[in-house]
Amino acid sequence: MKLENGNSTIIRKHILKLFTYDKCSNVYYVIIYFEGKKNIDTTWNTYKKHVLERDFPSDKSINKELGFQDIEIEKFRSSSVLKFAKTSYGSNIEIFHIMESFSITKT
Repeated sequence: MKLENGNSTIIRKHILKLFTYDKCSNVYYVIIYFEGKKNIDTTWNTYKKHVLERDFPSDKSINKELGFQDIEIEKFRSSSVLKFAKTSYGSNIEIFHIMESFSITKT
């Protein structure tokens, strides 16, 4: 999913679409990327906020108590452009969120 302007309606639509790909699975992956002069930490936090604020069908409601469980990636050299986290939905569904920045940074 290409993230543009942090539109929470589009984010919700893409997450719900995951559940239609394989109805027997209980583990899904969403890859989010963005371009431009954006800070990945700010963009990541905005994305997580939008996901947590959206309503989902009751059988796929996000576990807001757990929220986003960030997955540390310090072993990756490019951790400044990658973010990983997991959310839980319904009784046993997990979504892994992977964000990558294609932003141009000056060194």
